[in-house]
Amino acid sequence: MSFKGKMSDRTYPRLLGFGISLLDIIIDNSQDLLDMYNLPANGEVRISESDELISIFKDVSLFSNDRLHFRPGGATLNALKVAQWCLGNEGRTVVISCVNDDFNGQTLRQAMAQAGVDALFQVKSGAPTGSCLVICTGADRCLVTYGGVSYNLTVDIFDEEDTKAAVEASEFFYCSGYSLVGCFEAIERLAVHANESSDKVFALNMAATYVCQQYADHFKSILPFVDVLFGNQTEAYALSQACGLQAHTCEDIALQLCMWKRERKKRLSRVIVITQGAYPALLAVDNKVMSFPAPTIPEGEIVDANGAGDAFVGGFLSSLMKKQTYDAAVMAGHKAAGIVLRQRGCDLPDISWHQCTI
Repeated sequence: MSFKGKMSDRTYPRLLGFGISLLDIIIDNSQDLLDMYNLPANGEVRISESDELISIFKDVSLFSNDRLHFRPGGATLNALKVAQWCLGNEGRTVVISCVNDDFNGQTLRQAMAQAGVDALFQVKSGAPTGSCLVICTGADRCLVTYGGVSYNLTVDIFDEEDTKAAVEASEFFYCSGYSLVGCFEAIERLAVHANESSDKVFALNMAATYVCQQYADHFKSILPFVDVLFGNQTEAYALSQACGLQAHTCEDIALQLCMWKRERKKRLSRVIVITQGAYPALLAVDNKVMSFPAPTIPEGEIVDANGAGDAFVGGFLSSLMKKQTYDAAVMAGHKAAGIVLRQRGCDLPDISWHQCTI
């Protein structure tokens, strides 16, 4: 086992993300690939090393370079990349994840460096770096995800000096619920660390309905330490049912999750944020639910919904880091999501956050 990656010497990060690394491989005009493997135009397929569908990645390597686009992916990396873009010089970010020292792993490292995000990657062999094939046909996209070595991240990365320094110096921590699948012990360690300080904030994302349903016990264990919880409406309903909440609306779910027991009283009251696509986002805090309409985006301007939820998280957290109000944080989330909806994948324009309007 070896460790690669070193934080920037300029400053320590203020936001630390921990999660699954994936290289997004975006393929344009790929109806032939959908037909070959009998895949849905819209949907998500998760595969393992033993799955016969793994051969699709070999077929993709035969495509011409002008049809392939590589982007850093995975919920945590997406959110950190967007947060850093929103922050500019007002804050630093670092991501902890696991890759192989292969082409995909090296590409991920370069992409995060270009995005200004410091990467502390645990490097392991035995499986390739995780990847997500984004098969695009018009406005539709099919996601074929292979986690690879990404789920092999182990808690001993926190014993490394660079990692210890990053954890101690960070004020905000963010984990996607996908990490509950691979390394719950590490997430728990970060959550406990953040909880020991009244000024540190631990944020978690529900990630996906299957994560909420199949790993409900992990959510129940970690919720007492959570300061900010993100999710969309389908994930919120799935988590509500899995946790046995007696709630029938998103507003009820947000309030009950807001009131879930806490390990200790902190400076920040627990915040629940539930996005609802084009419908208003909900924010619950101090036993009150607020509604924030999403900006209207003309249908012709929407390029790809992939990564929009992660972008919302990045915008929201960057606003909290600037000590702005919850209203401003939700508006920042909406703005970031609106920008990414107009891009292919979780990509960002070449201008600064402050220059960008939607």
